[in-house]
Amino acid sequence: SIRGKAMGKFIQKFVTEKCKLKCSVGAGPNKLVAKCATTKYAKPNGMSEDPFYYVSKEDAPYFMAQLPVEDVHGVGHVLCRKLKEERIRTCADLQAIKEGSQRFMQLVDAVGGDVATYNLIQKARGIDETEWKPDP
Repeated sequence: SIRGKAMGKFIQKFVTEKCKLKCSVGAGPNKLVAKCATTKYAKPNGMSEDPFYYVSKEDAPYFMAQLPVEDVHGVGHVLCRKLKEERIRTCADLQAIKEGSQRFMQLVDAVGGDVATYNLIQKARGIDETEWKPDP
């Protein structure tokens, strides 16, 4: 949205002017997508074409599809290894798995539970219901 883009540009300008620091900003429909947008495409300021990257809610599944699974928050070394053993390397691979399918059940065994598997697939689709809370 135009509001999201404007807010990101405002944050960059504010930090640059007030703190004399460069900053990278990624924005998206939720914390997960915004974090991926920042770390994969907006960083570091001055090194990329545009130190601001915005992903709309509609584009989130396509944006996430291209990412390797290790870029998803919560996928550590152990889970990444297990996913690769299951021939899952990208978020697109996870997005293709339908809940309740045989492939889903295989993944449940590898990941360690149906809720964890469902949440992982949702994250791969750019869906994250985690509430954002600012630091006090």
